Amino acid sequence: LVSTTTAPVLTSVESLVLSTGNNVDASLNVANATSLKSVGITERDNTNTDTITLTQAPATAVTINFNSSDGTTNAAIYDDVSFALKTSAGTSDALTLKFDSTSAAGVAARMVNDATGTVAAVTANNIETINLVTANLGLDDSAVVGLAGGVVITTLTSSTMNTLNITSDSLVTITNAIDDNVNTIDASQATGGIVLDLDNVDDNGQATALSKALTITGSDNIDTLTNIDQTGSGVNTYTINLADGADSLTWGDGAAAIGATVNTATIDMGAGNDTISFATTATLAAAVTYGVTLGAGVD
Repeated sequence: LVSTTTAPVLTSVESLVLSTGNNVDASLNVANATSLKSVGITERDNTNTDTITLTQAPATAVTINFNSSDGTTNAAIYDDVSFALKTSAGTSDALTLKFDSTSAAGVAARMVNDATGTVAAVTANNIETINLVTANLGLDDSAVVGLAGGVVITTLTSSTMNTLNITSDSLVTITNAIDDNVNTIDASQATGGIVLDLDNVDDNGQATALSKALTITGSDNIDTLTNIDQTGSGVNTYTINLADGADSLTWGDGAAAIGATVNTATIDMGAGNDTISFATTATLAAAVTYGVTLGAGVD
């Protein structure tokens, strides 16, 4: 793939598979691919990260497939992607990000245990729902299940994302703080565990007095959620259900106390040896009503 600002004519094309050379970034205008449904990003050398920029994408383009096919089943380094729609539908745009591994022949091939697929940056602005899906990535083989393998997204940027759905049988880690528009995080279809930083997911990022209703459903494995806040002057209602697994939840990042107004946090940690931590004593504010359910296990 080479860069082009002129949109090529891609009549009736529903699927594109793109691959760059070693250390070569590329940009493609897909405005004329009006039937486009999916874009495959294939990383072949597995040692260097390139950036692929897709602009003017039609609303039909709903899936980006990240694939490593270097002929091994070791850890993968996926190319970075920046994706932009030609026209945003307003409140209903959805995009699926799928991370996969195949052999050089294109046959599905599970990575070795604990092997991780990593991507430094994925940008998908003006998308309201992001579905994050994995297949054939490394499963955890350490003493503590849910702490190795899977996919690591260093920076996920989406300016209007309000729903994040995760479907995966391996660990999913998003390193940067999730964008502040998110109201729903659903990992009920995940069995490999999730690691999320929720520092931005409070009402302050949207408006000073805006109320926030946040619902988080964890995976059926070890979930680690950090830096949860309820700041600002809005009325915040958080419902967190982490299902089974030795889950960890850290409330407050130490930067500011929660409870500037009346807030409610309903937390069900599920079965397992779970931990709830408060970063500072200030986070135990009188204006917050906590409802905590601890399931079977040493909590």
